[in-house]
Amino acid sequence: MPGQPTITARVRDGCWQPERPNDHCADVALLELDDADAVRDTTPARLRQMRLIGRHAQAQGYPRGISTEAEWAQTIIVGPTGPDSEWMQMDPLLPTSAAVRHGFSGAGVVDLKSGDVVGIVVAKQSAADSKFSYLIPVDTIARHLPEIGPLIHGEPPADVVFVLTGKQRIDDLTSSDRRSDTDNGVLRAIRVLVAALRSDGRGGVWNVVGPAEDRLAVLRTMVVLADPSSRLRGSEAAAAVPADLVLPAGRIDLALDARGRTTGEMAGRILERLGMPTDEPDAVEQAVTAGAALIVVIDSLDDAVDSDRLRRELVGPMARAAPDLGGQLIVGSQREVLADHGGTPLPVGSDRARTVAHQVDELSSVVAEIDAHVRLSHERHTNNGAPKFRSAPVVASPHKLRVRVTAFRGASGGRYDDPRVPEMLAVLRRAADTELRAAALTFDQLEAMLRDRDKQRGALQSYKVRAAEAGYPEDPELSRRYETADRLLYTAPCDLIAAAAAVDAYLRAVRRRLGIDDEDHS
Repeated sequence: MPGQPTITARVRDGCWQPERPNDHCADVALLELDDADAVRDTTPARLRQMRLIGRHAQAQGYPRGISTEAEWAQTIIVGPTGPDSEWMQMDPLLPTSAAVRHGFSGAGVVDLKSGDVVGIVVAKQSAADSKFSYLIPVDTIARHLPEIGPLIHGEPPADVVFVLTGKQRIDDLTSSDRRSDTDNGVLRAIRVLVAALRSDGRGGVWNVVGPAEDRLAVLRTMVVLADPSSRLRGSEAAAAVPADLVLPAGRIDLALDARGRTTGEMAGRILERLGMPTDEPDAVEQAVTAGAALIVVIDSLDDAVDSDRLRRELVGPMARAAPDLGGQLIVGSQREVLADHGGTPLPVGSDRARTVAHQVDELSSVVAEIDAHVRLSHERHTNNGAPKFRSAPVVASPHKLRVRVTAFRGASGGRYDDPRVPEMLAVLRRAADTELRAAALTFDQLEAMLRDRDKQRGALQSYKVRAAEAGYPEDPELSRRYETADRLLYTAPCDLIAAAAAVDAYLRAVRRRLGIDDEDHS
């Protein structure tokens, strides 16, 4: 750089994660200066992890070469993207803002408000007129290079109680000997919550009620499977977990353990994650407004220092505001604590008596699970680019089953001493199991097709980047084949067979330009 001394560096031993060929993630290294004294008087950048969506940032690059003056590009961080949400998309902050482009790769991304470095630039959209670019956050870098973990300021999104045994919990979900009634109840609760939390823009509040062991099994599983670090550590096992138990990586903004904490400490934890001051007089009120727009999990509410105050001043107001602000709040407690705040109770626990009344309650829970499957399948299938079903989907009917369960409950008036009750319950349970299997099958079919579609999209974009880097950004044949594949992949409903053929034709054409034989590639 102009006017700066040249300093050599080398990759520290064991501190290079090469680019993964299947998804182009990682590709980071930790450099060690050969002459650290040369920068001894330089103030080091402060690395910070925080929730980045909506933050304003800037990066410095040399689009005309390092012998020229640097340029600043100001951006707004839009949201996660890429495999396992490793990257964050950046758009220009203003229509007149300079775009991140060639010459910015590897630059630090600085949060405008705090001045902290929150990531590094990794790529830009290859289209000539595109101003989109991408960063890899510092906490994602630390997942690949643990050595920088101690240098990062800021709290992680999930408290340690949720992720401490994350790998074990992922293994539990894929073990064939975990099939007890308790675990089935846990899985049912997870499915209901996951279906709800996948719904963008729809606020809601749930209260998971039960003993700590069963309650944490629900919340810890859900958080672990959405936590990028835990998914990376248990990647092979995580891939085997049923799709209807898994949220997108990073979907949960905060997972907090209220045990032993004051209301002020809980509010401070929310504000800190958002990069907001934690010592203002109205910090609790600010945390209510900010937290009600997020996806937040709070456990052990009744074990806080002053649980009544925490519910009255922070959690209760968040619960009331969340539906209007699009936030989603899940609270775990030993007893129901949000009945006056619009919370939907979700009871779990191994110590509940298996009475007839309990069996009826379980049937209602199964209906709720079926409804969650059906609603989520419908929402996912109506999204832009949703694939066509290759055959007629199996259709579940939660409404009819709900009417039957409600009629059974109403006819008995809460008295289940009629000798015909066990057989009637058995009939309802068989019907519920059939409906649940149908709903789960539809969901699984759709998820498999969506994964296939996303895999094709990723391959198409990856090869487009390769073609551009090799000097073929406007090759007529490649452009024509790319446009065909892109149109098929992003037209709703997506014809996966035709799209896959078009993507394959584009990939083969790119490989021919690069001089790669298909046999060598395979």
